[in-house]
Amino acid sequence: MLNGGALDGATIHVSSDSVADEHHDDTTTHGVAGSAAPEGSAYEQHDKPRAGIAAELLAKGYVLSETILGKAIEIDHKQGISTRFLNYIRGLDKTIGEKIGGPETTVSGKAKEVYAQGHAQARSIDETHGISKQAGDYYSRAIASPFGVKVMEFYTGTRKQVQDVHEEALRIAAAEKEAAAAAAATTAAHNPDAPAAVPTTSAPGYSS
Repeated sequence: MLNGGALDGATIHVSSDSVADEHHDDTTTHGVAGSAAPEGSAYEQHDKPRAGIAAELLAKGYVLSETILGKAIEIDHKQGISTRFLNYIRGLDKTIGEKIGGPETTVSGKAKEVYAQGHAQARSIDETHGISKQAGDYYSRAIASPFGVKVMEFYTGTRKQVQDVHEEALRIAAAEKEAAAAAAATTAAHNPDAPAAVPTTSAPGYSS
């Protein structure tokens, strides 16, 4: 997956030039975007769409060729999305949708009509309910955000363009930057005498 990629100017070499194309359907407990999943999660890194994994790597600063991104998209189209990962995302779709619009509402269904009314109104709804701030992992926050429908489509659909991967990488990078800022603010509030944290370097091309 990383063959031909680079990080901080150094070329990454791996033993294979292909993108892993198999899904494993054993129940596991890892896999939130860019880190280990909370205890009890029923998917692992290899359950995620290959395009989603590629987006995570881009957001973290890896440089992946368009060929590699294309292969990741091709694998998703050929193999489909892991059932366990789909079930996880669809569970969030229902849970978050009901918080926004009431019983039997989903982000991809009725809530989609709300999001379609405009980014500003969607953001207002999210702020009113505080859903994305309460969410525990990237997927929950992203699906509850004004970009929820696009995130749902990215992680459940198999027809993507390379540009879609770059757009998701931007969303991940922005979310990680926001989470880091929130953590720094919390630390400062509890320990006002502590030295200010040094800002982390943004991934090339993905600064917000």
